[in-house]
Amino acid sequence: MGNIRLRFRQVAVFLLQLGVMALPVGSLPQAATGAAAPGAASVSCPQGTVLVPSRVSAEGTSGKSLKAFCIDVFEYPDVLGAMPVDNVTWVEAEALCMKEGKRLCSPAEWRAACSGSHGFLYPYGATYQPAACNTESEWTMDGSDAVLSGAFPACVNDYGVFDMSGNVSEWTASDGEVATIQGGSFVSGRFSSCRSFYTLSKTERYIFNGVRCCTQPIAAETGSRP
Repeated sequence: MGNIRLRFRQVAVFLLQLGVMALPVGSLPQAATGAAAPGAASVSCPQGTVLVPSRVSAEGTSGKSLKAFCIDVFEYPDVLGAMPVDNVTWVEAEALCMKEGKRLCSPAEWRAACSGSHGFLYPYGATYQPAACNTESEWTMDGSDAVLSGAFPACVNDYGVFDMSGNVSEWTASDGEVATIQGGSFVSGRFSSCRSFYTLSKTERYIFNGVRCCTQPIAAETGSRP
């Protein structure tokens, strides 16, 4: 049994190591890029979501603007104290968000939300803190070691978004046949940062894969989405 547990952990961490090494250094937004754009105060987010203001993306060298968006406070079903959905494929994750009138976050949106306005490597700061989030468990034959949403009160960024490091890893949007899963899970250890990801076919599932949804802000003047 001990060897099986170790093997599960090694597989999960290896996948995340590949993702971390594949993402260029400096791809996270810095503190200076986290300022709200003019007019950001004129939009709001649906209940259960928070606003991530527009910024100049630090990904690549193009300086492409990342528009403001809303992101769920907790992993799906986005309820404090609820068990997050896990063992879902990308197809199922997309359907869950669509059922709520939302969508999957893009990888750039997910990373911007995770790193907060300061561009931290982890939601809570620049260095790994083993006790901050659910990242130090072992996957046993009994299944997931995910915990209830919000169970780790220190696992939150300055936008007020919880559990973006560890617990369940989160599918993001993709137009191709594969998609990235972000943030690590309960077995990822330090490979659970805002840069951590791995890539899977959209039809694959693992017990540590979950989802978090995004949506567009609501314009205060008209009540419509910009």
